[in-house]
Amino acid sequence: MKSIKALHQAHQGKVSDRWASYLSAYDRLLAPFQDQPLNLLEIGIQNGGSLEIWAQYFAHAQTLVGCDINPDCARLQYDDPRIHVVVANANTAAAEQEILAYARDYDVIIDDGSHTSADIILAFVRYFRYLKPGGVFVAEDLHCSYWQTFEGGLYYPYTSMAFFKRLADVINHEHWGIERERQAILQGFAQHLGVTFDAVGLEEIHAIEFSNSLCVVHKRPAGLNTLGERCVAGQVEVVVPGHHGVRGQSLVAPPQATNAWATMTVAPEEQWESLSQAKQQAEQQLSQTVAAHDRQIAQLHQALAERETHLAVVLTSTSWRMTYPLRFALDQLKRIRRAMRLAMPAVRRAGGVKNAARKALRLYQNEGLAGIKRCFRLAALSQQLHEVKVIDPLYLQVISHPADTYLVPRVLIIAEMSIPQCVKYRVQQKHAMLLSLGVASTYLSWGDTLACLAALQTHSLVIFYRVPAYDSVISLITEAQRLGLPTYWEVDDFIFDAEVLTNSKTLAALDKQTFAQLVEGAGLYRQAMLLCGRGIASTSGLAAAMQAVGLAKVVVIENALDSQTLAVAAAVLAEQPAADDVGIVRIVYGSGTNTHNIDFAEAATAIVAILAKFPQVHFRLIGKLELPEAFAHYASQVETIPFCDYPTYLRSMAACDISIAPLENYVFNDSKSNIKYLEAAAVKLPSVCSPRAAFTQVMVNGENGFLCDTPAEWEAALTVLVTDKAKRIQVGEAAYATVLHHYTPETVAQQQVVPLLADYRRSPATVRVLSVNCYYAPRSFGGATIVAEAVNQWIQAQEGAEVHVFTTVPTAVVAPYALHRYEVGGVNVYGVGVPDTLDQTAQFDNPDMVAAFTEVLAVVQPDVVHFHSIQTIGVAVMDVCMQQGIPYAVTLHDAWWLCGRQFMINQQGKFCGQEKIAPSVCNACVEQPALNELRRERLLTALRQAALLLSPSQFFADFYRDNGFQQVQVNKNGIVKPASRLRVRREGALRFGYVGGNTPIKGFHLIQQVFAALPASKVTLVLVDNAVNLGFSSFHQQDLVGIPNVEIVPAYTQQTIDDFFASIDVLLFPTQWKESFGLSVREALARHVWVIATDAGGVVEDIIPGENGYIIPFADTGEGLRQAVLNTVDHFERIPFGETVALGVSHIRFFDEQAEELLTLLKRVVST
Repeated sequence: MKSIKALHQAHQGKVSDRWASYLSAYDRLLAPFQDQPLNLLEIGIQNGGSLEIWAQYFAHAQTLVGCDINPDCARLQYDDPRIHVVVANANTAAAEQEILAYARDYDVIIDDGSHTSADIILAFVRYFRYLKPGGVFVAEDLHCSYWQTFEGGLYYPYTSMAFFKRLADVINHEHWGIERERQAILQGFAQHLGVTFDAVGLEEIHAIEFSNSLCVVHKRPAGLNTLGERCVAGQVEVVVPGHHGVRGQSLVAPPQATNAWATMTVAPEEQWESLSQAKQQAEQQLSQTVAAHDRQIAQLHQALAERETHLAVVLTSTSWRMTYPLRFALDQLKRIRRAMRLAMPAVRRAGGVKNAARKALRLYQNEGLAGIKRCFRLAALSQQLHEVKVIDPLYLQVISHPADTYLVPRVLIIAEMSIPQCVKYRVQQKHAMLLSLGVASTYLSWGDTLACLAALQTHSLVIFYRVPAYDSVISLITEAQRLGLPTYWEVDDFIFDAEVLTNSKTLAALDKQTFAQLVEGAGLYRQAMLLCGRGIASTSGLAAAMQAVGLAKVVVIENALDSQTLAVAAAVLAEQPAADDVGIVRIVYGSGTNTHNIDFAEAATAIVAILAKFPQVHFRLIGKLELPEAFAHYASQVETIPFCDYPTYLRSMAACDISIAPLENYVFNDSKSNIKYLEAAAVKLPSVCSPRAAFTQVMVNGENGFLCDTPAEWEAALTVLVTDKAKRIQVGEAAYATVLHHYTPETVAQQQVVPLLADYRRSPATVRVLSVNCYYAPRSFGGATIVAEAVNQWIQAQEGAEVHVFTTVPTAVVAPYALHRYEVGGVNVYGVGVPDTLDQTAQFDNPDMVAAFTEVLAVVQPDVVHFHSIQTIGVAVMDVCMQQGIPYAVTLHDAWWLCGRQFMINQQGKFCGQEKIAPSVCNACVEQPALNELRRERLLTALRQAALLLSPSQFFADFYRDNGFQQVQVNKNGIVKPASRLRVRREGALRFGYVGGNTPIKGFHLIQQVFAALPASKVTLVLVDNAVNLGFSSFHQQDLVGIPNVEIVPAYTQQTIDDFFASIDVLLFPTQWKESFGLSVREALARHVWVIATDAGGVVEDIIPGENGYIIPFADTGEGLRQAVLNTVDHFERIPFGETVALGVSHIRFFDEQAEELLTLLKRVVST
């Protein structure tokens, strides 16, 4: 038997075109099948010569099927009965069924079709399941995946080459070392193409071969695709021993759960676009800042040179000496102005000049002039930081979960709103039908980009109706896809195919400029459509055309008779015709635009003949049309009505007897809807229409209308209706019954809109939690935020549980009080922009938060809301929960709910010491006593309405119980588990760490006092400075005078926590206020770090004196701390160097334990 290469070279029949390297590859690849009774499918056959060659090579083949989208392939004829040709787009259900009609499965499938990446991947997804075990799937011409015209590019993440390379990872699934399904790494392709990958099919991929422009995927049963057992041969082990012990073992992948490169939810290349956009924005902002500074520097250099010249003259003048008193006064004025400029933001935050002055006075009393200077330094730095706003890339990363898996169905329609009829039938009508189905819906003009961006954050499906791919629209589509929204592009005209538009006689009637713009715009519409990846069409003909272009999924939703049309029609039908109309038979035609001249020509000859034959017939034109000259002979029988509103239009039509809807016989008109038939039928008019797709689907010729394609047919049908009144009534009534049965909004909604939502698969969570905290990653500030992030992460990972987050984000990310949705560790987060400055009332009661919070409630529909720290968010959002009947829980992380000073620090900078809060004491301590009374009542009312109150410690539970909230339960805070590393006694000075910052309230003054008197050989002080990461230091040289051995390090994160605690031996925590918990104390203890802490409430609940630390008196003035440090040094000196340091830590709680208890408590709230 000849080789494929030899057969191809000798072939004389139909043309076959292949690259030389393919022929050699096929000889090796297909030789095992040559004598088999195989079935072969080839997608893309052009002139069909390859099928003849396959027939020669596979002499025993049973079926050889070729599929091509080109309609000219229908002319291909073969004598060999084994060869069959399917003329269709292979990536459609219709083509699939026709291909399977010839054979239910195939041994060889070759894709030589369009070569676009999407088509190749879709063909693999659709047909690999029909490949027999042992079969091969071949994709040709993959060089196209590097070219933009074929949806490619060397680094574009969704090319066909990228897809097949990703399948290589699927083969090695057993070695990933993480709990993740095979299809998880194809999630980006699934979202991009709107497809679902079959897990079973992926298991059957045995091998993937690549050669130049060619990829071969081999299929085998899943059991044959594992690595298998270890096979060891031989007996002598001279170099590496131990092999005999592993004979017959299977490979077990080491766990990779902590490997950041293994646990990413989205591949890095798929995040490039969003990260690049963030980088470009940041670079642009920085470039503008640098350019501005360069200009300023140049100006300053020039000014400096000029002034140095003038200065030399001035300094030697007599007037300089004489004006000294005036100059001194002006200099002081400048200093005052600069101070005012820096002070103004602080004044606004404080709520006015009076309150700011009080704060300044207290600062001066406590810290003196140094405190005032420090305040101004911080104000200047804050002003600089606000001038350059860089967005953290986390806010722009692609969300890993499709929106329809965890959000309530809410449909956003972003539409072209300039054509009233289109808005009526395609936008407002769909909006009303969605509402009737109980699905929330919003529609906006695509020109309002900011409103559209905002709405995308709180909707779970988006439809782009008739919008072109301008930059603003591309940004909206990109954002929708970042958010994981199913994204549809909708159209009701053939506006996306330049070739079809160019060849349309109907459109040729337009002026040249309009026509050129229409054709040019086709590319933009096509681009927008393909970017969306899914489509909605008004007719089946239009849907087929959209699929042929490359959309994998197109839903047909026809125009319906909406309530307005039906109401006007009912009113019209109730009216009686005027007496002078008796005996006249009117034929009516409504023309909405000046493009209908060509369409009207289909019926014009017949109508002229009818007017000539029947003088009692009148022709009524509603709208704009250029009538043929022949109509001039019958001017007395022609009535014209100009453009009018819709009720007038329908009444003018109802006053007639016969409606016509002629359409040119061209593919462009197969996309047209049957709205003219629907409107006529609504007022019981019989219609005569051209037999185009939308009409033929609903009309039965001669029964509920007439379908005519030639002048003779038109004249015959019109003659019947003109001469037979009973027939007119009969056909009109039948048409009326047809449209009421098929085209009411209720029918279309149930039969066509419901399937649009069929893919919704929101997880059946037993408890759905909305967690609220003022900060969230990447702004992980404060203990409450760290706790909230950790417990949310754990709950989200549990079966049947789901967490969403409501938090604040900087206004660099999104405008004030607008929403931006992003994701943190698989948790869905809604960030609302909060202004940099809020007045004192808005800090606790912020009504501007209500609108955004209400939107989030609508799209999440939580079973329970869990409030953590909500400063700047305020309690107004709690009112919304009450109004909507949603129970809420509150974790009391601090005293904010009871005290106008969150940490109970009085005007002298001291802990006030109240155990039961006395309003009179608080009112004397705040700037605005009346506001404090309002605040207290507002917050206490919100707490009383809570279904569950939680405390992070027993101490704080008792504190709130003493203040009237007996129902508080303890949900003790956890911490992040330490890495499994031993702690040994190190040589050298004992290292004492302090994380509280440069402030007396955290006891730093005690540390200064004690450590200044300790020898450097005994101790090293390690200070954590939270300000280092912001570009400055909160510890200055004068703060460290006398301390002989000190280091300053930046703040640690949850990722670097183990490294920090490994670098110290003892944690100092001499806080001067009663704290609710003390995360860092537990973090230290869990890592076998000794702790010295004041007896400050929840801080010391896990310290066992003498076993894992020391507790010093709360009122200690330094002696208690000094003695504890000396005792600690003695304790460690008794431990030999290198010996393990192990403290009692079994009672320390971790985040998973806290979260498990919290979830149980929240489920109890939901169930009751």
